[in-house]
Amino acid sequence: MNITPSAALSNRQVIRAALVVLLGFVASGILGVIRTAVFSATFGTSSQLDAFYAAQRIPEML
Repeated sequence: MNITPSAALSNRQVIRAALVVLLGFVASGILGVIRTAVFSATFGTSSQLDAFYAAQRIPEML
């Protein structure tokens, strides 16, 4: 099987796109952990934090 130059370029583009998506998932996970740490440090285990999480459920599902 010979790969033409355009097919090789297409493979590189697919790999690059996959890496961009992967980096987005990793960044999202890291930012989620940071967000949780900040909220926990700010609110602790208070009813305010429970109210915040209850209010955030619907917007996060959308």
